[in-house]
Amino acid sequence: DQEIAENIQNRIFYEETTHDRVIAVLRGYKDQGFDYLDACTELSHIFLRMLERYSKENIDLQVRSRRRARKQKKKAALERGDADAYDDDDASSEKEDVAEAQRESKERKFDFTRFSTKFMTQSCINTFVAFTKYYNDLDIEQLKRAHRFFHRVAFKQDLSVMLFRVDIVAMFYKIIQGPEALDHASPAFREWEDLVRHLIRKLTRKLQDRPQLAIEMLFSKIPSSVFYLEFGYEKQTISSKPRPPATLEVKGAMSKDEQIGVAVAVLHEEKLDAINWIINILSSALNERQSWEGEAAVRQIDQAQGQDSSQSATELKAPSI
Repeated sequence: DQEIAENIQNRIFYEETTHDRVIAVLRGYKDQGFDYLDACTELSHIFLRMLERYSKENIDLQVRSRRRARKQKKKAALERGDADAYDDDDASSEKEDVAEAQRESKERKFDFTRFSTKFMTQSCINTFVAFTKYYNDLDIEQLKRAHRFFHRVAFKQDLSVMLFRVDIVAMFYKIIQGPEALDHASPAFREWEDLVRHLIRKLTRKLQDRPQLAIEMLFSKIPSSVFYLEFGYEKQTISSKPRPPATLEVKGAMSKDEQIGVAVAVLHEEKLDAINWIINILSSALNERQSWEGEAAVRQIDQAQGQDSSQSATELKAPSI
């Protein structure tokens, strides 16, 4: 039985698509009701704990990621200018085996820390916040589930700034000190009290270091604001140079006009809209250029006529006595 259970776990954790589905379920909560809320938070909680323990026991854990491959290969071939790389036979085979032909499997080493950060988004946190608002109706296990998640966010992942939002802090205060606070005799009260106390301490220190947090507490956090609040400066991004467009080489002894005709014919098959756009732009530029030239010619004529008029007036002027 132990071997069967381990085999089932290995199959579940091996597929990266399973990981992505669990995250998508947690992120996708949109007021579907408490039962859905309870189910999706329990799923993510159990999945994270099991995966964390399993990855520690299996240091060389490999996961299989699936990515669309055929379209990427076709795009690469077109960028190289090899328009014949995918002929009719390739198109027919793609239709025959869409499920397998469009996907490429690749194994890579699993990193739990990197994976768990996918749960630290604002949408996932909002789902657990919505769940925790029912704290007076939750049992001990449900309260522990919410507590473990917020503890992971604030301390294990060191992303406490994600919880520094007015409504979240107010909810934490109500759980401990509010008029409808948790029962002090509850086994979960001490854990929540410690969590909230340490979180408020971090909030106080962060406000002293980053006064801008007082404004950011009114809003949800995006990655750029999280980075700034953590380090005090904006994250520097290096923009990569755009890839040069694919070149089309026309083989054979052809004149320049004939080569342009071949290029236009190739574009006409798949890029007719782009050709029409270029035609419109060139026509507009040509009309504007002709208008400028006409205005320049008129100004030159007016200037010449003005100079002739002033010269004639000078010649006809009576000599002074």
